[in-house]
Amino acid sequence: VGHGGVDAGIQKLANALRLEMRTAAFSDPLRGLLEYLRSPTKWEMLSGVFAAASLHTLGKQLPGSRVAEALRALRTREEPKLPSLEAQSGSDSLLCVQGFGGQDEVVLMIAASKADAGRLHTDSSLVQGVLRLDDRAEKRQHPAFIPAWRQFLRAYNVLQSLPNIAVVTREQLDDTQAVVAVLGETAAAPKYSSPPTQTLLAADVGGHRLEELPEAVTEQLEELAGDDVRALVTEAAHLGFVEFAVPFELVSESLSAETASIEVGWEAQKVGLYFERERSSAKRLEEAGWRLFLIESDPKLGELIAALRGASRGDG
Repeated sequence: VGHGGVDAGIQKLANALRLEMRTAAFSDPLRGLLEYLRSPTKWEMLSGVFAAASLHTLGKQLPGSRVAEALRALRTREEPKLPSLEAQSGSDSLLCVQGFGGQDEVVLMIAASKADAGRLHTDSSLVQGVLRLDDRAEKRQHPAFIPAWRQFLRAYNVLQSLPNIAVVTREQLDDTQAVVAVLGETAAAPKYSSPPTQTLLAADVGGHRLEELPEAVTEQLEELAGDDVRALVTEAAHLGFVEFAVPFELVSESLSAETASIEVGWEAQKVGLYFERERSSAKRLEEAGWRLFLIESDPKLGELIAALRGASRGDG
């Protein structure tokens, strides 16, 4: 988190609520994602804890109208900057603003009413906010962008279950529009010059291959059954597609509350690999819009990468 007071507040509340995934949530993006997939309900509570600790430690009292104005400005203005806000004692709302990166490439703004501040961990819809990444072309060329981008991913992982947090970037947009994607739902769509990516990938930052994979990724690779499928997934990971689960399991209303389990799946892209014995699960996932490859049919690396990249670009 980077602020001692916020860190201490999160630790205290997380321990009281027995949220054991706290350490993983803030350690690195991949471990955080895996913990989210294991305990989505607890993760929502942890997100509320993060918001509550941030507002308690760094929050400024402001009128609700001023908070709404600040959130709207961060969502829509061309160049994200840390705003200068003076607290107004006795106001009805709290607003916390944090900057990450060498040049504040990432700005996080969280808000809630003072009346609701004590129960954010029980009702995540009470938190409002904006997570803004300044990823314009000139920023992406700077060496400091990679650490800032990683901070953005960490923040995204922690906040992903808050329904009223907007994620805003400048990548792949025209000169006047900013992308606003509300976590958990689709925001009113601005006009894009090209489809926005749903997830920032390592391959998107300069197009470089990942020569060393995080330990959590290598541990997942070891869980795969068979050298052929392991080779496929390993190469995909080296190309930036590191957010996968082994096995991949999904339970949702769209799947009639049944568990669909396949060998490996990239949930953000809705792409996966399955064995013949998992065909019933694969069928349910395909009905939910997934692109799947049967492992026994010897899928080619090019086909898998094309599917992953196409889904990331929004090609459908």
